[in-house]
Amino acid sequence: MRRLTVNDGEAFVRGLYAVLRAASKDETKPSLTAIRVQPEEDGGLLLVATDTHRLAFARLPAAAVGWRRNLRPFHIQARALRRDLRVSHASVERLDFEGEDLVFAGDSELLLSTPLVETDCYPDWSRIPKDSFAGSVRCVADDMEATIRDLREHKPEAERLTFEFGSGKSRRVGIVCEEWGEERSSKPIATHRRYVEASIRLGEGAARAICLNSQYLLDGLRPLRGEVARLRFDGKLDVFRLDGGPGSWFEWYQMPMQR
Repeated sequence: MRRLTVNDGEAFVRGLYAVLRAASKDETKPSLTAIRVQPEEDGGLLLVATDTHRLAFARLPAAAVGWRRNLRPFHIQARALRRDLRVSHASVERLDFEGEDLVFAGDSELLLSTPLVETDCYPDWSRIPKDSFAGSVRCVADDMEATIRDLREHKPEAERLTFEFGSGKSRRVGIVCEEWGEERSSKPIATHRRYVEASIRLGEGAARAICLNSQYLLDGLRPLRGEVARLRFDGKLDVFRLDGGPGSWFEWYQMPMQR
């Protein structure tokens, strides 16, 4: 029987939760409804999920897992994890491959069984990640999340928000919700603005404002609760990256929206 040893169950379950929201719910595209588990050359694991609009990575160090060199990438059904994964499953000690299922096992009990997804056409995500960006913003993830949630709670239009970075000397990010009338004119009928304290670096080519799907961004901020969030970007329509800073265990990518 193939087996993957889990030395740090908490890190493994946290990684699954972190990428889960990036997986598609469209059952007509089974390869996108899966979380890819990929062995790394250093002995760790890379967890990947994408619905083609957003892309999430969670890295588990070699100390957290143990696997034989013949382990190949495999895919876990995200729908089953959404339904059954619990924080209590952090007690998992090993993953057993049993036919078409993956079994999460503890010391002496079966914790969870999920279907494996057979796919040879997982999206080629390797060209998306990058480390060099013209603009960078560092803030407290909890502050950013709370501000976005406040706007979404009181403003129905806040599904799309504009993030204003001002100048390189600014210490605040402006988060803007534009309210439009029934007949969309050339200007919004009202503009609602909140601010988040931040450290901002804007190099040549960096956008001064980016429009983002706020729910996608909330999904990316959730795994960074209690940590510093780093927002990285180039032009206003180039891929946007969210992580926890240099060496972050988690990366989140999404495409900006047209303003």
